[in-house]
Amino acid sequence: MPQVVCRKSAGLDDWYVIELAEHSGAQGLVPTGPGVLSFYSAARISDADVEGTGGEMLAVADAIEQRRSVNFRRCAATLAGESYELESPRNSTRPGKISLDEADALARSIRDVVVATAVEPRP
Repeated sequence: MPQVVCRKSAGLDDWYVIELAEHSGAQGLVPTGPGVLSFYSAARISDADVEGTGGEMLAVADAIEQRRSVNFRRCAATLAGESYELESPRNSTRPGKISLDEADALARSIRDVVVATAVEPRP
């Protein structure tokens, strides 16, 4: 099963993505049906970006640490026996699966990244 990490979005202040720690970097458009193209990224744990705000990512970390599931529009972590399924409920057609140990490491990664890159709210 793949190791995953939380990464800060380069273009948005309070936006994070869960991705594979190691990947080829490949990306591009791939045909998925007659006249239909979808964006592919080798970094994805699912077939869509698993992404959300810092608050949502921290809620994912909390859920993993408490061995429960959590679901938002663009990120979900579902406890599935001895593993977690990660997906974007809005966009995924298949979840990515990680072990409980990898989920625990992801929770630590989320806390480290979100705390280190948190942006103070504007008045």
